[in-house]
Amino acid sequence: MHAVGAGTASEQWNALGPWMYSRVAVSQMDGMSPMVGWGEGKLLTVTNGWPKGAESSAVCLSTTDYPKRDQSVKEFEEHGKLEFVSKVAFTSPMLNAKYLQKGESAGLCAVKLTDHVAVADFEKQQPLQNTVPLESKRPKQVGLKSPSLACQHDGTNIAFSDFNEGSKAVTVWDCAGNKKQKIQPADGKVEDVVFGVKERNTLYCVTDNGYMVACDLRGGKKEYIAPMSMPMKTVSVSGESEHVVVAGGRDGVLVWDTRCTKSPIVHFDHGTPVTKVVASPHDPAVLASCTTDGRVWVWDISLSAMQVSTPPSELLFIHAGHPPATVTGITWAPHAMHPHTLCTTDTAGMLHMFTPAVLAAEDEEIADRQEVRGREAK
Repeated sequence: MHAVGAGTASEQWNALGPWMYSRVAVSQMDGMSPMVGWGEGKLLTVTNGWPKGAESSAVCLSTTDYPKRDQSVKEFEEHGKLEFVSKVAFTSPMLNAKYLQKGESAGLCAVKLTDHVAVADFEKQQPLQNTVPLESKRPKQVGLKSPSLACQHDGTNIAFSDFNEGSKAVTVWDCAGNKKQKIQPADGKVEDVVFGVKERNTLYCVTDNGYMVACDLRGGKKEYIAPMSMPMKTVSVSGESEHVVVAGGRDGVLVWDTRCTKSPIVHFDHGTPVTKVVASPHDPAVLASCTTDGRVWVWDISLSAMQVSTPPSELLFIHAGHPPATVTGITWAPHAMHPHTLCTTDTAGMLHMFTPAVLAAEDEEIADRQEVRGREAK
């Protein structure tokens, strides 16, 4: 296991790069983004406080260069700056955004603000007319709001939890037909939601009282995955294996094989609360998590050992370049050429892109596998 010391100075990154990082890049954004994602090969971020002060925001698509192997941070800072392609402004602070990836929804982005959920049209650079108000008693207090937001991978439905005190419901919205349905997954506040990748009509929800629930949107059936011993904050599914579901919360990360839901197959104790977790879209065994102390952890569950070890055998890497800032967003690169590149944002407005050297050797193998799938699809 490798760890990087705090600080983002070019000298430190470049000194560590040859043996800890295959690629690394740092960029200063216009402001703090509460999330980071991808859309059509472009970075998706949020800028709160733009263009008209604290009560406004914008969702942004930007181009950026991937860091090259052994490229110095200074070189990237000089030549790899973010360049905005499109911005869509709103009159409320924004909590989350998800790009609608396919079909007629391409070019659209779901956004969750403090008082409603809307859709941004990047081509026209304006919001669509259809919106869903949130049942909130205190709509302007961002710190009290759940950023939960998920989109089906074909761009059909958007799911999110309400903000109302005591609300346990999730709204599923077909924004094209403007149809809405509400479901109550469990007896607890829903903290995060995510759609299945291959099972597109399955919605996974985690709650503050320790439940994970798989909801079938077609028939309303609910499958209660075993109660957990801790409140949960975040959930993710693997793009490579529908059966791998990961959730993070107060005491760490739990990994399930949904074919056997009685207990998690792995529990990763972080020693501090987990705020976000993302399963790799390219490798079902790899996941990343971030914690309240600003660190990013990279795990490989295929390395699980029969005996407990310190550090855990599954822990590949710790990126600690964000502290004292807190990580606000984390995502894996979607491109097959960079399958183990992570992109993170923090409260200081910094964007980090990096590939742990320990995973770089597998990049070529995954790229070849994606190329074969592309040929077979044709």
